[in-house]
Amino acid sequence: KLTWITRFELFQDFEGQRTGFEGLYTAVTTGVQWRPIPDLIVRPEVRYDQNNNSNPFEGKNNLWSGAIDLIVRW
Repeated sequence: KLTWITRFELFQDFEGQRTGFEGLYTAVTTGVQWRPIPDLIVRPEVRYDQNNNSNPFEGKNNLWSGAIDLIVRW
């Protein structure tokens, strides 16, 4: 009923053409997947983004965010 999920991502924007800020973007996302009943999945997660070469996140080089998904199967 409970599963742990972790994801690591890398994205290189060499000249800032895609994001407006150059650098190597790294992101780590972790969360759980909970199935209280077979047809319902609840997935809360937290994510950390970082860019050591520039400050793309409102003048900072890192950003914390959180989200939650609710999946109903039928």
